[in-house]
Amino acid sequence: ARLYVDCEAKYDGVANGTQDKPYKTLQEAVAGVSDGVWTEVLVAKGHYTNGVSTASGQKSRLAVTGNKRVVFVAEDGPSQTFIEGAPDTGASAVDGCGAEATRCGYFDATDCTMFGFTFMNGYALGNTSGSYTGNYAGGAVYADARAAFVDCVFTGNAGSVGVARGGRFYKCTVTNNTHYCRGLFNESVTILSGCLIANNATKTGGGTVYSVFFNN
Repeated sequence: ARLYVDCEAKYDGVANGTQDKPYKTLQEAVAGVSDGVWTEVLVAKGHYTNGVSTASGQKSRLAVTGNKRVVFVAEDGPSQTFIEGAPDTGASAVDGCGAEATRCGYFDATDCTMFGFTFMNGYALGNTSGSYTGNYAGGAVYADARAAFVDCVFTGNAGSVGVARGGRFYKCTVTNNTHYCRGLFNESVTILSGCLIANNATKTGGGTVYSVFFNN
């Protein structure tokens, strides 16, 4: 199966995921994927700043859960296709992290691969040195072992674990992210291969990763 997404598309009528009437948010495309059916989602260039899921208990721009088998492909690559989170701007937020923060993606119990996206300005629920699990981890993405990211860019994200809790990362670029406790990546299910990691910052904890990873 194949679906289409274009945040800048203009047409009359209701979106149905076709080339003529593509979905305008990534989350709409997820809703259009049938359980257990491998589906390719072709994503047009643009800034994806709309659409929110609270499947994880925290806001995420994109959440893929359950028996979804989906491959998202950015047609014009990471230089032109952006999945953007958002900071918590409330009085109780710290450096953008807080209850109203939005991370870029949440991938749980799902076969999902993301090709050629930039994940930017994602924020986790919190950033304290004592909170590094669940929604406190992964400013950009929270993922299980079956989620993969290929030729993606991660920049401007923040959390107790700055970039990701879990997931597999291949030929990705990781720059200008901030972590507060357990590195940029966390959990033994995290694998990195052929990635460029540079110019990131820490607030209270050191290190790039916590637990097992491979970077060839």
